[in-house]
Amino acid sequence: MEISENGLKLLKFYKEKNYGIAVYAVPAEQLAWFGNDAVACEQAQIELEEVGLLELGDMPPRHFAVSVRGAALTREGLRAVQTLGETAT
Repeated sequence: MEISENGLKLLKFYKEKNYGIAVYAVPAEQLAWFGNDAVACEQAQIELEEVGLLELGDMPPRHFAVSVRGAALTREGLRAVQTLGETAT
């Protein structure tokens, strides 16, 4: 499975924050990794959800024009984060 640079950035966020499964990250914190680029963050979330590494929350934040949402790692996502090593740092 090949993951984009932005997808790796988002996984790096989970790794550095040491989030496990079912811990929903705050979208504002995620956006900091993308230089406040909500579109790039949204695309990375969708990409990781499509490959089963991330589970998106139900409610998008109201202050962003795009649907960046709180998201949590799946079991597969946690395994991916644990095996990232230096790839995403």
